[in-house]
Amino acid sequence: MVYVECKKGKRNKIGQEYKLMREAIGQLITGCDFTKNVIPMVAVPYTDKAKELAEKWSKLTQIKNLGIRFALICEDGSIIFL
Repeated sequence: MVYVECKKGKRNKIGQEYKLMREAIGQLITGCDFTKNVIPMVAVPYTDKAKELAEKWSKLTQIKNLGIRFALICEDGSIIFL
């Protein structure tokens, strides 16, 4: 089972990625029962900065221990999973 916390951003607003992703992670941690059958995932709009943060944060021990994954949603509807 995948439990996804989604955040949408305002189009063309610079610098919102950090806030959106941190908020989604916090809501996952406080609202999801982390069992072996649950894959927690953060989904946010794709930007270069969101990709950079997802790549960096997915290597952090605490994120890896919780099994949190990232989905970056592109404008054309495609999804990049990290």
